[in-house]
Amino acid sequence: VLGFVVLAFPIGLLLLSGPGTKRPLYLLPLLAPVAVAYALWLAATFERGRRAGVRVAGTLFVLALIGQLALPLVRSDERDMRVLADDLREGGLLDARLAGWRLDERTRAVVPWYTGHIVPNLREADELEAFVHAHPDARLLMDLDRIELLPAPIAAALVPGLRWDFDGNRYGTFSVGP
Repeated sequence: VLGFVVLAFPIGLLLLSGPGTKRPLYLLPLLAPVAVAYALWLAATFERGRRAGVRVAGTLFVLALIGQLALPLVRSDERDMRVLADDLREGGLLDARLAGWRLDERTRAVVPWYTGHIVPNLREADELEAFVHAHPDARLLMDLDRIELLPAPIAAALVPGLRWDFDGNRYGTFSVGP
């Protein structure tokens, strides 16, 4: 068991160095081997009757608990995109007529997490044109810095809706068409 644990963590870290986006969530599978290694160390400490190991374990537990309790105090409201999801839900915008235009990873995750609605993320101009053709009363959710990437006829038909600012990024909804 110890051999697996000793190999699993470094190999897992090596494999995680490949993806372009580094999200803390990706480390979750590596916590199991770390927990096993910690449990083995703690069991060996108890077998030897060393009280120092128990004190260290207790201290780590208390620090982890304090960290979890303090986390809400350091959370930045400027980064909390729940407002965007709530506004979309309360505004009745979460239906088949809403699509995203080149949404970033955070926006693609926040909306379904808080609303249960997956917004299709359109990345190509022909996808967007087909969507607007199928939904003449379409609405778009997008990062405002990506408006210039829209096809010209669609950009000219945009009617602004809701707006949000999060951590330096500006988002908005737009109706397309009359």
